[in-house]
Amino acid sequence: MPIICLEGASAVGKSSTCRAFAKHYDAYIVEETYFLFGSPPAHLTEEELVLWFIERQADRWSIALEQAKQHEYVLLDGDIFKQWYDWIYGFGGVPLAYRANLLSEMIQARRIGLPQRYVILWTDEATLRMHKLGDTSRTRSNFEQHLQLIQPQLTYFKTMGGAYPGLVQFHQVENVEQNVASLVQAGENCPQWAGCEQEWLAWMTHFFANHTAIYHDENET
Repeated sequence: MPIICLEGASAVGKSSTCRAFAKHYDAYIVEETYFLFGSPPAHLTEEELVLWFIERQADRWSIALEQAKQHEYVLLDGDIFKQWYDWIYGFGGVPLAYRANLLSEMIQARRIGLPQRYVILWTDEATLRMHKLGDTSRTRSNFEQHLQLIQPQLTYFKTMGGAYPGLVQFHQVENVEQNVASLVQAGENCPQWAGCEQEWLAWMTHFFANHTAIYHDENET
């Protein structure tokens, strides 16, 4: 059964789309890291923190594989290979090579793998702001900061889609019903990427090493 990953900007409607889809189809939703596991321990070093997040993503992947045996669809609410987020911020104090080595070991051990399809939801900033105001279930305290992540994220996934045709599908958000329809389409004729993950990881690492995300923290002087 297909494992589909939803991504997109904060407040674009990933979680609400997952829930709406699951009302009509036999689907299991693998929630985001913080909803499943909470916050990481406070005492971790930067490298330990990176390891903690990658291991939790591997745990999400394990859940996805197990639930794929029982359900028609599995939806990942957020990317399990979320290194693009740290790329946008410059990887902090933990080098890209360290992250790539961890992921390579996880792939080798079959603890993490690629979804059959990424569905990237996108819309304009005005719509995102409207969604944020209408969603009282989440505070989205970093919303303004996350708006600046949109273009680098789209660049990453567009480039990925060019390198791996069929892996990435984009959908412009108009309403939840159309989002659900796009997921149904995404679940059809899904390519299989098992065995391609190490090659894909090399592509991802090369992309990050050779592209600079244009991000500016408005709080910096």
